[in-house]
Amino acid sequence: VNSKYPNTNSDLSVFKRVMDWLGLGKRTQLPERWTAALGALLAVLAVFLASGWALGEENLVVATSMGSSAVLLFSTPHSPLSQPWPLVGGHVLAATVGVACASFLGTGLLSAGLAVGIAVLVMQWTRSTHPPAGATALAAVIGGDAVTALGWSFVLKPVLLNAILLLIAGLVFNWPRRSHRYPVRAADTVNRDNP
Repeated sequence: VNSKYPNTNSDLSVFKRVMDWLGLGKRTQLPERWTAALGALLAVLAVFLASGWALGEENLVVATSMGSSAVLLFSTPHSPLSQPWPLVGGHVLAATVGVACASFLGTGLLSAGLAVGIAVLVMQWTRSTHPPAGATALAAVIGGDAVTALGWSFVLKPVLLNAILLLIAGLVFNWPRRSHRYPVRAADTVNRDNP
């Protein structure tokens, strides 16, 4: 063994483990990245256009957390967090919790923290955990005058409307893509894992 040159296999192994730990180990192929970006772009545009049509341009409010949902839906459509019930149910339940906190406790720091914490608990209890919905609960409390003025209707318009539109966009966009069947069913998971 030549001590002048370090054991490069060991160094690469440590480097690979660090990269994997950071989440930088596996990369998606370039076409997948472009397809996910295009899907998110089209879905968010569809949400804005359809929401503007349904609510009227002067009343247009889009839950900004839908942008995060689009990332999950188009980048990781097989994730349990991206499935229809977590997507729609998580946002609606979190919005309900957020509006309740804002209604009963005001729009302060305690209300904001409670809204997110209770929303997480409710989503876990109902098996609808969807991380962007935490931002929906928070937006219901600190979203400003436009959101506060909506009151309980924030749950239906824009949150439910936005989530359903995003779900429809995900279904339509992923339908022709065999490798991205959405939603994922148990049979799809078994077939994907055992080709």
